Amino acid sequence: MGDDAALSNEVRRQADRLCDTMGNTENHRSIAEPVISSTADTTTRLCEALADIDTGSRQWPTDEAALAEFVSAVCGDNDSIHGAAVRRALVTTVEQVDVDARARVDNGEPLGDGFLCQLYQLFHVEVMTEVLLQFMCESVLPGVASVVLRTELGTWAVERVARLLPNPCGEPDSDTVAVARRGSELAETAITNLIEGRETGPEDTA
Repeated sequence: MGDDAALSNEVRRQADRLCDTMGNTENHRSIAEPVISSTADTTTRLCEALADIDTGSRQWPTDEAALAEFVSAVCGDNDSIHGAAVRRALVTTVEQVDVDARARVDNGEPLGDGFLCQLYQLFHVEVMTEVLLQFMCESVLPGVASVVLRTELGTWAVERVARLLPNPCGEPDSDTVAVARRGSELAETAITNLIEGRETGPEDTA
């Protein structure tokens, strides 16, 4: 495992294998369903929260207390291992876009549909990274440092999201609320596609 290319290939191979396992009908109920449920529920509430920010009924979280409240409101009270992974994914996502969001808010600008679409993609990248990181650290590649696994899985997840995530954006007259509604409607399809490796069809795109 000392060779970087060999490690990268092995992480990708194991990530694909784990997704195949989760997407297998026999294992679906016990492995995939909790991940799908936790992620879909959070995605729906996240889209609603971002729409609320653009309409002025919610504020973008600007300090640790506000972020904790935001994450709690969006993720709910799911304290399962899968719920914890989704919560970590949301925190990481918010931190990645925080500078951009604050600049928009400070300038009195709406977050906008482009921002929501970017966050939608980033969130699903982080979810896939966090969920698979759990499995790999515990039993699949326990000898590999978690920071290395996270980096490799992040690259793998970006490519998988680009290929499989249904797009809630793209309509010419879309605004944040419209994109948020579409994102909510696609929430379960989105994470199911990513886990099961299902290609996005025309009916799943905006």
